[in-house]
Amino acid sequence: MNFLRVFLAVFLLALGGTAVAQVTVTLQQGLNGYTGSTDAWLWSGAADTNYGAETDWKMQFNTTTATLLRFAIFQAEGGPVPNGATITAATLSVYKFNGATSGTYNARRLLRSWGESQATWNSALSGSPWESGGAQGASDATTQGEAQVTMGTELGWLNYDVLAIAQAWAGGAANHGFRMRQIAGENQGHYFYAKDHPTQAALRPKLTITYTTQSGCASGPFGGTAWTAPGTIEAEDFDCGGEGTAYHDQTVGNQSTSTYRNPESVDVLDLAGGGRAVQYFDTGEWMKYTINVPTAGNFNLAILAASNWVPAGQVAGQYSIEVGGRSTGAVNVISTGSWDTYEDQCANQHFLTGRAARAEAQLGAARLSRGQDPPRAGSGSPDLRGCASAAVHDRDRHPGRRQDL
Repeated sequence: MNFLRVFLAVFLLALGGTAVAQVTVTLQQGLNGYTGSTDAWLWSGAADTNYGAETDWKMQFNTTTATLLRFAIFQAEGGPVPNGATITAATLSVYKFNGATSGTYNARRLLRSWGESQATWNSALSGSPWESGGAQGASDATTQGEAQVTMGTELGWLNYDVLAIAQAWAGGAANHGFRMRQIAGENQGHYFYAKDHPTQAALRPKLTITYTTQSGCASGPFGGTAWTAPGTIEAEDFDCGGEGTAYHDQTVGNQSTSTYRNPESVDVLDLAGGGRAVQYFDTGEWMKYTINVPTAGNFNLAILAASNWVPAGQVAGQYSIEVGGRSTGAVNVISTGSWDTYEDQCANQHFLTGRAARAEAQLGAARLSRGQDPPRAGSGSPDLRGCASAAVHDRDRHPGRRQDL
């Protein structure tokens, strides 16, 4: 069930300015829904046999084995890293689970396309041979940016520093992935988990990328001005500060259609009739907004939400509000019967205004009105007289102060 969570806290946020946002992502088959890796093991002993479905690879100090591995990294190729991002760190990690001897291994940048279900020792693709068997020719892989690492007799992660290779891809070189081999050490087999291993998902190959992008703001309210209560807060205009500060999203990158808040990972949707909404909420996700409460009083809170997940009138999800450590508990979101029909979903529990809140849900806006009085003409306050309200006590009043919603 989709879950909307609004968390209220008290702290003052500074106004935002242009800044560089740094993000670290780990790409691993099956992790957070990632499915962008491909691999194939090459063996000269069966030079025309494809081993793209193997669950582990063997690397040995000779010229008879090699491993191909590719990750979809950038958004243009189906990965999470924004196009044009600056790569500041990149680590390729493969897990050795058998072979208690030492060795030195390299990872080179491949220069040509290959197929997971077609690559063999002799050929990159059916009918397209490598320049040299095992992708060892000068037109198959380049020594530029080659990563080397020596591992002793221990088992565990073998970590390549592949920053130079990742930066080459970020700079426009085609991403055909890595070719790995053992290039020194004892001539005994060392075994590594492949990306399709069925029981060791956490030990599958992974690529950890740290990148920076120019972000529109570093902290505080989006656009530099706090939202005024009463009023309507657009869901897509959550605070600045990125993952863990302004929001929490369990999947990297926007899984919806809009580029409005890229490179943030909140799933912002462009609506067909104009405007935007936020969708694809999972339990535990949230967003934060900074508001300004000029005067104390009674306020109502609702979210403007649409759902066609279940028939109209049925419960389609839940959200909650926490204030000062106290929670309203689950508040139902009722299906509107159409993804294009947005209705106010009232939080009919008492809460203290002038406090901060984070909201998680598929919604178009959060809306606040003052008590049970009709909205004043031109005030911009929504009419939420059908929702319950609560008084703000003197101890909770912070006239003119920015708060987090």
